[in-house]
Amino acid sequence: AGLPTPKETTETQYAGTQRYCVSMCLTDANCPYGFECRAISLATNTPELRCTPRIGTPQTRCETSSPSMFGGNPNPGAGSVANADGAFSIASRLGDLAVFCRSGYVEKGSGTFVPLVMGLARNLHMLPGGTIQGVKVPLTTPLTRTVRIRLDRIPMGPDVKDAERYMYSALNLEPEGYIRMGFIETSRRTDVLELLRQPSTFADALKGISYDLYGGLASPGGGAPRTVSAREDMKPQDADHLGTWMGTVNSPSKSTAWATPMTAMAYDGYTTVAVGSGGWIGVWGSGQFTQQSTPTKRDLYAVWMDPAGTGDGWAGGDHGTLLRRNNITGWQAFGSPVSAPTPGSPDDAHRIRAIHGRAGDDVWLLTGSNVLYHWDGKGWMGPILSPVGPPVNKPNTWAPWKDSPRLRSLFCAPNGDLLVVGDSGFIFRGTPKGTQVQWSMLQSLTQHSLHAVWGLSDTDFWVAGEAGTLARYANGQFNSVPTGTLMPLYGLQGDAKGVHAVGGLGTWLTVDLQGKLTNHTIADMSVDLKAVAQTGGGLVSGGLPTLVMGPYLELPYITEPSIYGVVGKWLRWKAAPGVTPTLHLVRITTYDYKTLWELYVKGDVNQVKLPDFQALGAFDPLVGGKMRVRLWRIYAPGLNIDHYNHKQLNVWKWISYAYNYVITNQATDLSGAQLPPSQVPAGAGPEFSPFDP
Repeated sequence: AGLPTPKETTETQYAGTQRYCVSMCLTDANCPYGFECRAISLATNTPELRCTPRIGTPQTRCETSSPSMFGGNPNPGAGSVANADGAFSIASRLGDLAVFCRSGYVEKGSGTFVPLVMGLARNLHMLPGGTIQGVKVPLTTPLTRTVRIRLDRIPMGPDVKDAERYMYSALNLEPEGYIRMGFIETSRRTDVLELLRQPSTFADALKGISYDLYGGLASPGGGAPRTVSAREDMKPQDADHLGTWMGTVNSPSKSTAWATPMTAMAYDGYTTVAVGSGGWIGVWGSGQFTQQSTPTKRDLYAVWMDPAGTGDGWAGGDHGTLLRRNNITGWQAFGSPVSAPTPGSPDDAHRIRAIHGRAGDDVWLLTGSNVLYHWDGKGWMGPILSPVGPPVNKPNTWAPWKDSPRLRSLFCAPNGDLLVVGDSGFIFRGTPKGTQVQWSMLQSLTQHSLHAVWGLSDTDFWVAGEAGTLARYANGQFNSVPTGTLMPLYGLQGDAKGVHAVGGLGTWLTVDLQGKLTNHTIADMSVDLKAVAQTGGGLVSGGLPTLVMGPYLELPYITEPSIYGVVGKWLRWKAAPGVTPTLHLVRITTYDYKTLWELYVKGDVNQVKLPDFQALGAFDPLVGGKMRVRLWRIYAPGLNIDHYNHKQLNVWKWISYAYNYVITNQATDLSGAQLPPSQVPAGAGPEFSPFDP
């Protein structure tokens, strides 16, 4: 009924690589097994529907809210996967709760469930032996937002080179419990973590809901030493603003209007263009960006406009999405040389990460898998191998080997040479030779990841990255600029007089050619500025809303007593310079974590005299054999060590803490003391918890 009669099968090309013969359809029922009815044209008014190979099995999963952000739900059972008519049946915990469902697909091959949309039914109460029927969960909230989390002053020193960054996240429903929204873990040295596939809006049942976050840095496997921050009432939807620097004013300021999350900008001498989340493209004018019509809802991460002012341009993003612009048709989909993701591949491996060129017939793009492609005015050539191999293991997922380095920015110099920068301070210069590029590595001044490169030429350029890293390459060498900030720098825009560098939480720096730096950071701005570009009347910068955890404390290392030594008269420790703790908590415990002594010590010291245990009784009140001396450095502004209540001695009342311990041995025979001091023993007592105290 209404199904067009197929003239014949249509050959359709996907992502520039594979070709399929696909037939017309209206619903999945019109397609053979293994195929689904999908829109293959990108027009939003009259989509062209064809039977295409199924990317996975559609599935909807439901469960109740958890009593804790760390879990605690019973197994929801096989009925938690909804059937074809949407019905589900789940095992529930008792008390006040909510039911939430996520709908998406199970990837072929990997078996990974990929959620695309969610829904929530609230204000339910389960009694012992009870049953709740007729719960309707409207699936109305797309899971398209990426939530950025800034780990403020997370340790970056050599003592944490093998440590893991991690974060638990949950939506707090107050008495109804928590919806766990993901766990991130990575060994990459970074101070930014990203939660993928989060709610795009907070309306209806999600109105007013906020995130609770818990995480930081720990030794491999989650053990000590570790530094942690726990925060409540975090709302990513409250921080979407621009930074602008217009006319003759002396410094940039935060825009009063809300702004769409942005990732990249470009200026062609006439027009300033920005791209961002959900396929958004904007053109600057009259003090704001005006949204343009685009044929995609994929997140965009790169944009380039022809510096000749022709109006031609390119934009790229997730899943190899590639758009081309001209003055007649505007932004249109273009056959991408980057293939679509395959099951189990890293989330960003098929992302177009950067685009830059010197003319309309000499444009380069860089992918998340460290591969380049070249546009010669007629077609995209490649793949062209970069000097860094493709990523090995999946981002945000722990693996026994380190995350592979990624290249993160690309610059095409006026002479046609390339500059690429990335993780571990990598800086490479490339000279195109036919269909390949001849690469040479430049000696970097940093091991921090580099996010941006901009220059006047391939011999006079700037690089910027993590921990406030900023340097200029000129006269054959790098000169580092002391920025005075630990915030990452993501975007560069310069001229013959110097450079503007923008970054974390409104950071905005200017540096002239003599190295004079001026800090113009925009106060009270919870946006990581990702790009800065010229406009007809000044400069504009945009970025991504960011939740801030911390500030984190540096890790403590106990120097007295020594490992497997004897608890004596003093406890001494050291820590790298950083945030001064409010106080220290010391616990002397048995080997299985039963507390014997507890001391509260002021924050600006690194030693404390211990009680004279021998004089406190007829016998030594410390047990013989192996014991633990445990130390917390606690940052909790408002907590007065001389006047506090015990409710303040709670991890959720602190901003952050850092923890470590040593195992001591009060016996003279140390032959049995073989347990590594950072390893939690098998069968540890019930008092032990990774979230202790």
